[in-house]
Amino acid sequence: MKKYIIAICFLTAALMPALAQDKKAEREAAALAAFEKALATIETKNYVIIVGTYQTEGAIFIDNIDNANFMQFENDHIILQGTIITENSYTNKLEVSDYEQTTDKKGNIRITYQAMGRMINAKVTMTLKKA
Repeated sequence: MKKYIIAICFLTAALMPALAQDKKAEREAAALAAFEKALATIETKNYVIIVGTYQTEGAIFIDNIDNANFMQFENDHIILQGTIITENSYTNKLEVSDYEQTTDKKGNIRITYQAMGRMINAKVTMTLKKA
């Protein structure tokens, strides 16, 4: 009876790394699927980004608790709203120019463009890191 229990213990110990590898592969597949979904959404040029945290001028990170702070990309325009993004309470509509999307050797995507409006002139850079 002891031999069977010892054999089961050895078999279980041998299978544990294989089970962990399966879970790692599942996590990697889920991360890749999320990356591809985000990339497809960004390529449509019709999305909204709500700020999760932001950095103040004093280099302090603060959580955003107001969903009224957002950036919306809509075709060839960006709509910015919220005091943490624009430092005013207006809805700011900016025109996009010089849109550039590049991919590095690791598959990470970098998107850069100019956004110009009446009161705001900005250079926007976003990076999607491939998992």
